[in-house]
Amino acid sequence: MSEDRESFVFHKDWYYAIKKRSPQLRVEIYDAIMQKVFEGTQKELSEVASVVMDLISPQIDRDTAKWLDIKAKRRESGKQGGLAKQANASKCYQMLPNDSKSKQNVANLPVSVSVSDSVSVENDNVLLEEKKDTDVSVKKESKRFVKPTIEEIRAYIFEKGYTFDAEAFFAFYESNGWKVGRNPMKNWKMACTTWAKNRNNNNNSYGRAKTNTEKFYESIAEANEFSQKLREHIGEPTFIRDGDTDEVW
Repeated sequence: MSEDRESFVFHKDWYYAIKKRSPQLRVEIYDAIMQKVFEGTQKELSEVASVVMDLISPQIDRDTAKWLDIKAKRRESGKQGGLAKQANASKCYQMLPNDSKSKQNVANLPVSVSVSDSVSVENDNVLLEEKKDTDVSVKKESKRFVKPTIEEIRAYIFEKGYTFDAEAFFAFYESNGWKVGRNPMKNWKMACTTWAKNRNNNNNSYGRAKTNTEKFYESIAEANEFSQKLREHIGEPTFIRDGDTDEVW
């Protein structure tokens, strides 16, 4: 977002969100990320690339804000370090013998304060403060659940190849206060995975629940199959479902 920015953090979630796309689409998304980080602008994207960038952009904004904050702290530390050097030089000057020649020689020495030197003096404190801020932010984010948008759910469904409806998922958990059973939801992506597995186990290939009519005909088919087996073994011991053995005549 600034010409003097030389690097940024590329998150693991971005990699997995992009790796399954076509080579052309991956290049488009990577270019969009670089442009947003280093230039602060966003070009017009295709529909799929736009969906992926909608997921990535908030994290880029958070990382950029953190980078600007650290940059400001280092600049302030540089100023403080320069003032400290000037104060020490003034103190040493006052401690010199009351000899005009000695003081004149010291006064004629070139004095320059390097910002990099002053930053290095305070660097440990800045890094320690930065680490504390990062640790606190990570803990806060891990404890605080933020419900997803329908667009985020739809993008995750597309990424994982699921077939259920994003709006149905959102509406269900929105109605129950984003809870899993009686407990508050902690990870909506895991809830998506569970939702998809339940649909695969209980529904047909189209993600539609079986109707009562379909269940009724399935029961009739099972009863007919059982009746056919009884007719084939009349007079022979037949095993009933409860485990008993009876003679059927």
